[in-house]
Parts: sequence; structure tokens; C-alpha cells
Amino acid sequence: SSSVTDLTNYSNFDKEAYKYTFSRTADWQGPINYFRNLPLGDTSVLREEGPKQSIPVEALLLVGNMDPEVSLELVSQSAEYVDRFAMQIVNGAGHNPHQEQANVVNKHITKFIKVPDITEEANSDLPKARQALINSYTAPVGKMYNSSANIVNTSIKLVQQHLQHTY
Repeated sequence: SSSVTDLTNYSNFDKEAYKYTFSRTADWQGPINYFRNLPLGDTSVLREEGPKQSIPVEALLLVGNMDPEVSLELVSQSAEYVDRFAMQIVNGAGHNPHQEQANVVNKHITKFIKVPDITEEANSDLPKARQALINSYTAPVGKMYNSSANIVNTSIKLVQQHLQHTY
């Protein structure tokens, strides 16, 4: 059984980063204040008042098959609140599949957000949430590619000019 406390899942770098991150008590003030301000005592959000409204997003729920906290009832209730809902069960994982089976989780996420052709025409039928997600991933790569292409093209022109003057 794999769990978050099974340290064989983590590299030495991960362990050192974890120890460093949580060794600095002053850095805990922000996250603790965040949780202090949450209305955790307010259960009014749990009462059903009127028809449920669907949120126009796509959601992927990754659930470990050994997670004692998540039931099929919870999964089905979650699906009622979004336009498109997908669930993947991660074998061998408990409540933290993203840490316990990181490679499997990454494959599920990649498959969920991947689109075969990311041109404007191909994406015009996609929901806005997915289009925004795809753009957020592809825009930096496109900028880097264009920047690299410009550098290469400029370098080629300079070499050609140098060769013309040399010969």
C-alpha cells in the first residue's frame, strides 16, 4: 500500500525541499491566517436552496482506489455542479494520488487537457474553460519557439553576411 508517509516515493531532493519548507515557522503565518478566515463553521452552503446551478467548467477528479475518505456518493454529488465531469481512479493510491502515483496522475491530467490540433479552427468548438487552459499552456511555448526562431534566423543572416564579405 502506497501512502504519503511512504518516503520511498520521494527523491532526496524532494525530502530536503520538504524539510526546508516546513522548518521556517515564520512562513506558516500566511497559510494559517488563510485557514483562520475560512467560514468553516458556516454550514448554510450545504443546505439546498432552489435548483443547483452548474458551473461552466470542465473538471477532472482523480481518486485513489484506496482512499477511505472519498465515496461514490461524493463523486456523483461533485459531478452535479459542473458542465463536464470526468473521473479517473488511480490504482494503488490513497487520499493523495498526486503524490503517491505522480506519473499516473500526470498522464491522466495530460490526457484530459490534450487536444489533437490546437489551431484556432479546431478549438472553436471547445468550451471556453478548456480553451483558456490550452492557451495558458501553449502561449508560453509559442512565445519561446518564436523567440528561438528569431534568434536562429538572425544568426543565419549574420553568418550569411559574414560569408559574403569573406569570400
